[in-house]
Amino acid sequence: MRGFTGDLPDRHPPGTPWRGEPYPGRRLLLVSEQGHGDTLWAARYVRRIKTLGGDLIVECRRELAPLLVRMLAGLEVEDDRHQAGAAGASRPDGGRWAL
Repeated sequence: MRGFTGDLPDRHPPGTPWRGEPYPGRRLLLVSEQGHGDTLWAARYVRRIKTLGGDLIVECRRELAPLLVRMLAGLEVEDDRHQAGAAGASRPDGGRWAL
C-alpha cells in the first residue's frame, strides 16, 4: 500500500518493480522496509516466492540477518548494509525488486 501512497523510503533499487508474476531466469530482490515483526511475518512466504523463478535475494535489517539466514537456509539473505549472509549474496545489477 505504501508503494501507492508515496510513503516509501527514498530508495531506487535496480530493475523494475515486481508485481507477483513468475520471474524465471531473472533475479528478485525482496527489500525490508517495515519493522522486525512485519519482516518475520512476511518471511513465511519467501519459499513460495522462490518457486516462481530464478535467483532470490532477501534484504533485511542487520539485527534480523542471522535469524533469517537460519529460517531461510539455502536462500540468499543480506543485511541492509549489503553484507552477505547465507549463500554469499551479491547485489543484483538488474532484474526485479519488491518492497
